[in-house]
Amino acid sequence: MTIIKCKGCESEFEYHHPSHHRQYCSRKCRTLSRQRYAVCPICGQTFTAIKRSTFCSVRCRDIAHRRDKVCSYCGKPYRQQGHGDKYCSRDCFQASLQERMRKCEVCGEPILSNRRKYCSYLCMGNAYRVRYLGQNNPNWRDRPKPDYGADWDEVRRAIFTRDNWKCRYCGQKGYIEVHHIISIRDYLDATFANDKANLITLCRACHNRTHAGVIKNAELRRLLKVSV
Repeated sequence: MTIIKCKGCESEFEYHHPSHHRQYCSRKCRTLSRQRYAVCPICGQTFTAIKRSTFCSVRCRDIAHRRDKVCSYCGKPYRQQGHGDKYCSRDCFQASLQERMRKCEVCGEPILSNRRKYCSYLCMGNAYRVRYLGQNNPNWRDRPKPDYGADWDEVRRAIFTRDNWKCRYCGQKGYIEVHHIISIRDYLDATFANDKANLITLCRACHNRTHAGVIKNAELRRLLKVSV
């Protein structure tokens, strides 16, 4: 046991671990000894500073850190109010947000999400009604059917065998179809369109999703490269 004199209140206290260096009798004395009185450079108020405190409050600290900046929208100089401010007022922020927002391709109304093309299902239906009108519709009756070639049945069976008679995208077995990654209508000769690197086995659901644009051709090509 060792008798130590407190560095804060100067009272003596007993300490049972002489190997550890201790200077204060309690946490209260240690905290009071570390306090110092300082004057806030912003408001001039005297406050109790702990460690390296310079300002009396967070508000005075933010005022001291403000800088003169230029508004990103209107170009007027302003005093920065907080960290990361880019606009002098809320009106400039709202006007900038309206310009950066994506607009509906049908009615021109702003859209909150940048991933959407239309503001509502009504506008989406109107756009699809124009896009798939007449011969652009896959159900067009007078549309000429593509020529798959004389050996299409053999090629189709070879692709099924290569892909183990299951969908290469979801792995489902059952009703499967052979999909041309690059449409056969884009080829002048069906022989080039029926190349094995351009064909992949898909189920009916994945086939419909591919033609709808949900499944991208890049994903299908990646599946073929992985198998090779």
